[in-house]
Amino acid sequence: DLLDSVSPSPSKISKIFLQFQEQGKETGRPSFCIRFFGCSLECNGFGQEQPTNPDTWDLPYKEVNISLIKKLEDLPVFNKGCDSSYSWSNKYKNLVPSYTIEELYDVVKSILPQDSYKYDLCFTGGEPMLWQNFMIGFLKYCETKETKFRRIQIETSGYNKDKKMLKYIQDSNIECFWSISPKLYNVSGEKEGVNVQNIVEIIEKSFGKNYQLKFVMNNKDESWIELKNVIINIESAFKSLYGIELEENVYIMPVGATLESQTGTTNSDLSIIANKAISLGYNVSGRLHANIYGNKMGT
Repeated sequence: DLLDSVSPSPSKISKIFLQFQEQGKETGRPSFCIRFFGCSLECNGFGQEQPTNPDTWDLPYKEVNISLIKKLEDLPVFNKGCDSSYSWSNKYKNLVPSYTIEELYDVVKSILPQDSYKYDLCFTGGEPMLWQNFMIGFLKYCETKETKFRRIQIETSGYNKDKKMLKYIQDSNIECFWSISPKLYNVSGEKEGVNVQNIVEIIEKSFGKNYQLKFVMNNKDESWIELKNVIINIESAFKSLYGIELEENVYIMPVGATLESQTGTTNSDLSIIANKAISLGYNVSGRLHANIYGNKMGT
């Protein structure tokens, strides 16, 4: 038992909400989302003119006067840098409550419709794979309460090396969909944002089918070259095992967090990126929550 010797400490969780999958292959699926606080990466290069040059970055999340903010929902949507910086930046840590597993379950039950089995349970962040003991403990606690979900979904960059969650899901025969979002250097500014070995292991544990690779992309040639190389490296590592192509599970999402950037109002590269993805045989994803909820933080 993975948790026999580990009692998960309370976890900081920036948002608990009922919504739908908003990006990629599973867009529209009703889901109950738990957004953990904390991440291994910062991705400050997103939306920047020079994503790999920190000296040129404009980072609005650093400029917020925190004394005027009472809750995370009061923050604006950041159009440069990571749009989820509120879920990992120490600047906002004191706005984020901590929960024990029992406390989290009580909140979930107070929001979740009675027919929980109709919903996916989505762990997101930040980076939920930093909180694997807590996720495992929560799933076990739900089982003792006979609270069943349609399946589990984990939103991860694929960066973190800890494998407890992979082992638990495999041993427990839980249906899990892995949404893997590697962070390309020429888009995010993260030099080591792609961990091919970890990504391959996740794909292998999903039997080569219950996953998607979701890349945020800009319109820079070097980004597309990097994307191609990453996909080649991942594919060469596991194609022989399953004999299938990655392309059917690769989704390209144009960079931009705001409604204006996702509708082309302020993002002239939107259609260019989409057309480029299509020409290469990749799927295209937008951010459906931006279209529906607008520039509302936390959706």
